[in-house]
Amino acid sequence: MVYFEGTLLVGCADGGMRLIQVQNGTQFESKPSLWPSVNNKSSPGLSSINITRTTASCGKAKYICCSGGEDGSVALFELKRAAPSSVSS
Repeated sequence: MVYFEGTLLVGCADGGMRLIQVQNGTQFESKPSLWPSVNNKSSPGLSSINITRTTASCGKAKYICCSGGEDGSVALFELKRAAPSSVSS
């Protein structure tokens, strides 16, 4: 489990990772985002997660995440904010 800038990432025994937005410092969003099988198709339970903030050449912040699995596997990836979906009425 790791907390950064209002977001909590939790590694789970099923190999998935849940992203939970923390609101007002004490309340959690009701539906966490799920990334299944983070370390492989048949992903092992996640035993460690780390996030590093770096700056890209264009000056924007980049978030690099590393997760470790119970089987010794390691996944390194960049977290990117998804564009908000537009809902038409």
